[in-house]
Amino acid sequence: MKNDIFNMNRFGRYFKTDLNAAISNFGLSLLIMATMDIVIDVFAGLMSLITTGQWHGVNESVRLIFMVIFFAATIISAPSKIYGHITEKKAGTAYLMLPASRLEKYLSMLLISCIIVPAVFIIVYLAVDQLVTLADPSLSGSIMFLMSDLGEKLSQVYLNAPSDLPMEIQSIITGSEILYNPVLYIDDIIQSAAIFLLGALLFKKSKIAKTIGCLVAISMVASLITTPIFVSGIQNNFEQLEQLAMQNPDINVIEIFKETFPGFFWALNHIALTDTISDTLVNAALLIGVWFRLKKIQH
Repeated sequence: MKNDIFNMNRFGRYFKTDLNAAISNFGLSLLIMATMDIVIDVFAGLMSLITTGQWHGVNESVRLIFMVIFFAATIISAPSKIYGHITEKKAGTAYLMLPASRLEKYLSMLLISCIIVPAVFIIVYLAVDQLVTLADPSLSGSIMFLMSDLGEKLSQVYLNAPSDLPMEIQSIITGSEILYNPVLYIDDIIQSAAIFLLGALLFKKSKIAKTIGCLVAISMVASLITTPIFVSGIQNNFEQLEQLAMQNPDINVIEIFKETFPGFFWALNHIALTDTISDTLVNAALLIGVWFRLKKIQH
């Protein structure tokens, strides 16, 4: 029975086949996206050479912005390119007939879309950027150097937070330093890939556009529901806080604010944990959605 659900040898063979198919469908696009750093620097250098007579490449801050843009484009487009054919009758039937269990197909799908594609893009892009930095003497540093330097500067800012601030505020400032740890955003990357993977399996045409449209619609509905509740609660609590402050001018407003909004202060003091919990819940819902959609696909 277990062999029907998951067999390591069979999964290894299937994963190799699935990975080769992914390379065939999206490998060139991924390579182009991950090496755009060269194109950007050469284009900027040529434009500078034409206009000023001197070669000047693109600084690391601008190159980082472009990296984020191309990374987002990769995450958005990869699932549809690699697995979008599953919703088509002919290709979908062939996919369902492959000699592997649904769990094995599911795991392979997640590994490629949510782990391998993002990891390959980041590794290749940063490696290429390092080579571009070494080859172009007009560049002052690489993206990796910029991120490392920025992290050190921000650490100094947090360590040198004004000592006259209330302890509650200092705690929030120093605790938010962890937001600049790249590891904290791994679950966000997985979440983004899982969203567009689910969209690739749900929609038959215009997969990316319809997925983005659904995200916008869900955000609008959620805002319409939560905003009145949130505003009403905040308004009532602020009125109570204002009355207390007027009755006792010497009162510790920060402490009363903390007591009035305990959940808000707890979230700010445990911002990494709050982010991880919320992302984990969303990721779990998305992965369950992908599983059931894969289970329900029939041709």
